[in-house]
Formats: sequence, structure tokens, C-alpha cells
Amino acid sequence: MEKILVIEDDSNIRENVVELLSAEGYTVIEAPDGIKGLQLIKAQNPDLILCDISMPGLSGYDVLNTIRSEGSHHSPFIFLTAKTSREDYRTGMESGADDYLTKPFTRTELLNAIKSRLKRGQLYEDKYIRLKSNVKYALPHEFLTPLSAILAASQIILEEEGKMETQQTYDFVRIINRSADTLKMTIDKYFFLIDLMMIKSDPDQIAQLKKEITPAANKTLQSTAESVARLLNRPEDLGIYAEDTDLAIKYEHFTRLVSELTENALKFSKKGDKVMVTGTVSGSDYILTVHNLGSSMSMEEIAATDEFVKFKKHIKERKGMGLGLGIVKNICGLINAGLVISSTEESVSVTCTFKRVN
Repeated sequence: MEKILVIEDDSNIRENVVELLSAEGYTVIEAPDGIKGLQLIKAQNPDLILCDISMPGLSGYDVLNTIRSEGSHHSPFIFLTAKTSREDYRTGMESGADDYLTKPFTRTELLNAIKSRLKRGQLYEDKYIRLKSNVKYALPHEFLTPLSAILAASQIILEEEGKMETQQTYDFVRIINRSADTLKMTIDKYFFLIDLMMIKSDPDQIAQLKKEITPAANKTLQSTAESVARLLNRPEDLGIYAEDTDLAIKYEHFTRLVSELTENALKFSKKGDKVMVTGTVSGSDYILTVHNLGSSMSMEEIAATDEFVKFKKHIKERKGMGLGLGIVKNICGLINAGLVISSTEESVSVTCTFKRVN
């Protein structure tokens, strides 16, 4: 059963809460003040913390700020307090509290708050573990593979100085150049993704996004997709159909959608297989679809589309971390666009639906 820490200087309240939770089957540990509470947090690693705000020595705010700033504990944190002002509530939430129970609270209120926060905490923990695992597995590959190629090729040039033919030197320099480009593109994607994540928490930037437009979508779609195909030496495999209209989306975001989806489609399909990029008007909507014949995606992979997911198929290994689809997902989220990924045994289609300019 889950372990709950109760930090409360009022012995009557603390004992009542401990008795109630123990009767419900929880493992309960207790502390009479903030200092002892911090010691137990570090020693016992509770699954949830109930903490009074006004205590001698360290207040509940101090306890929460300490564990959050140290990054040492991320379990749900619920304040127990007699304070009821909106300012107190806001202070608690801004400190990182997950909930706020005002004394006196009922047995039902306490148990409901605990069950709700434990459930959310488990969802967070599951996602954190999955994200940590994916980053740990994929991050070294994305950075170390091109970096290793750069180091190896440059080392050969240095060791063979004066002995290599001009063409051989050129071949190794080209390896260095291509690997450096790959590394730079990966870093650029990370920075772009971080920018998108920061916009999510800024209402002013979100409001500004709603004012942005992309004129002449057909020309932008065509030039962007063709540029990606040329870069990957697959121009003959690209098919484009684009209807002209103005779009209610930032120009940079639209070009990113097209480039990331086109790049993914070309990378994960065989040379000679057609990749189709279409942009069609449907009433007040614009539908961007990229379809490729290549390795498919399972339902689990589609559901797990995220910033740091690395896909692996029996046909071939997907060497990206899902950064491209992560960027697409975040852009669509910012503008409330529809995003649908569908897959058969031999193909994958990604469709984004967003608004035209009225």
C-alpha cells in the first residue's frame, strides 16, 4: 500500500489523520514539524505528503520549496491549513502544491483528495519513467553517432597527413561535413521544441499566434517539401498537390509542419517509393496530409508519439527520436489543430487539420 507522510504540529489533528489513513490500509509515517518532515522525506521517500502550513521553525511553504528546489522529491504534496484566503491558496499553488485542504475537513474530502492525487502522481511517474528511458536510450544515439563520425574521420585525416590522395581527403571531409549538418539539425530541432514548450505557458504568445497567417499556402507547401526532398536526394519520389489559400497559422510553424512530416515520410520509406504531400481546402478548414509507403506504426507507437520517443520496427530501425512528430504534435496543440496518424501494414499517413483565414 502507498506510504503517506503527515507533517502536522497539532498532535490531535496529526493523530486523527494517522489513525484514519491507517484504517484505510495506508502505510503512515508522521512528523511534528517541518525539520523532522524533511528528514523523513529524504529517508522514507513517501508516495504522498500531507503538510500543515503554519508550523514553528520551518513552515509548510519552506518544506515544499526545499524539496522542489532540490529536485529530490516529486510525489504529490497536499497542504492542510486553517488559512482560507485566495492569496494563501495562490501562494501554495505557485510553490508547487498539488492540492489544498482547509481545516476542518471531512473524512471523505481527505480520502478523495489523496486518491485523486495518488492516481495523478502515478500517471506522472509512468510518463516520467518512459520519458527518462527514451531519452537515456535515444539521446546518446542522436548526438554520438554523428559526433563519432566527425571524430573518426578527422582522426584519420590527421594520422594520414601527407599520405592520403586528394580524393580520399575530400571523401573524409565530406563525411565530417554531413555529420556536422546532422548534428546541427538535431540541435536546432531541440531548441525549436523547447521554444514551443515555452509558448505553451505564455498566454500573450498564444494570443499572438492566433493573429499570425501564412499567405499562398500552395507555394509555401511546394517549395518546403521540394527542398526537403532535394536534401535527402529523393526529389523524384515526391508528389505534391496543393490548393491555394491563406492559413491561420504562423508561417514558420506551417513550414515546420511540412518539412518535419515530409522528412519523416522520406526517411522511413524506400528509395523509389512515392511520398505524397497534399494540401486541400474543405470549407473553413485546410487539410495537410503526408502519406508514404514504408514501415508502418503500431497503435502503441502512434499513442506514444512524443518528443523523445524512439521507434523501432522489424523492417528497419527508426533512428530518430520522434523529435519531428513531437514538434508537429506541439504545433498542432498550440493552434488547436487536429492531428491524426493512421497506419496500415505498408504505409503511414499523417493529417493535420487547421483553419483558413476567413
